[in-house]
Amino acid sequence: MVLRRLNFFSRKDYPVRIYPGLILLITLVLLSGSGLSGQVIRTGSFLPYQPGDTLQYQLLNAPADAPPAVVHYALHDFRGNQALKSEDKTGFFRLESHSPAGWTWYLIHQSDGTEVLPDKPLLVLPADAEKGQTYTVSQPCTFLKDGQKTGRGRITVAFTVDGIDSARMPFRNFEDCLTLTQQFKLERGSIVAQQYEEKMWFAEEIGLVKGVRQIPGRKGGKPTRIPYQLAGGNIGGKPLDGRRP
Repeated sequence: MVLRRLNFFSRKDYPVRIYPGLILLITLVLLSGSGLSGQVIRTGSFLPYQPGDTLQYQLLNAPADAPPAVVHYALHDFRGNQALKSEDKTGFFRLESHSPAGWTWYLIHQSDGTEVLPDKPLLVLPADAEKGQTYTVSQPCTFLKDGQKTGRGRITVAFTVDGIDSARMPFRNFEDCLTLTQQFKLERGSIVAQQYEEKMWFAEEIGLVKGVRQIPGRKGGKPTRIPYQLAGGNIGGKPLDGRRP
């Protein structure tokens, strides 16, 4: 097949020969690439947390002899219903659920004792999430301390579904992890009280195994980067297998 191409500089026609096989190859590549962004991922198996589960994380910028950060999961009453409480040793915890609708946050208890209560629960990630899609939820919230209201603000959470990737670390390598990028912003009046971006890897039937949180520097200063990775734990009453597959 011969096409005629016009050269606007010399005003001459040049024959360009295109082969049918090449056209077919280019078409297949374009079609396969365009389908990647629309891939639907079932998120439930990447968020399998149950009461009694414990995960330990090594903070990579901490001293080598520093103890691991430990996150423990337990049931907790929230307004007459049972929610899952994920709590670490600093006193931080979050009340959440992993239901057929997806991943929902109800309350955040910060290390200083301040609680952040959204006006409505935050469905931060649906059960069926599309690769390349960003899911953003924003709600007015109430700040509480010792059960007393201390102010009003707004909480905004956005999760971008990056896709499926591997996570490699000394404890163990994990294939086919769900990768997400979280944008978190907490406003108190006209002040941004907390803000960060976090890249996260979730392994099937285990949960979060690796991440990097980046906190903006004050007044344009250098951001703080906090990388971490799984160092052990118990899931479903059994110790995690640290052998490398």
